[in-house]
Amino acid sequence: MTLLARIVGRLFAEATVPRHGQSGDPRARWTPTHRHRKGGEYRVLGHGLLETDRSDVVIYDDADGTIWVRPVAEFYDGRFEALAQDQAWRLSARAR
Repeated sequence: MTLLARIVGRLFAEATVPRHGQSGDPRARWTPTHRHRKGGEYRVLGHGLLETDRSDVVIYDDADGTIWVRPVAEFYDGRFEALAQDQAWRLSARAR
């Protein structure tokens, strides 16, 4: 297991978040905030620090509940496009 995977696992170990679409799932209204240039849609959960070198990271997930971590410089270098709030709402409504 990589160091980054251990850090993220520890970060979310206490939060048991069910997968999207499960009954009683509070994530059922998952709304994307960004679209990757290759087409995937993601929601930014927050920002954090990588333990090893204290570099800034973006923590985000997809509609399936997979949690991702990427350096801030990579996230905001044009790979991801911020979705307008009304556009994000329409995308999430289409997924329901």
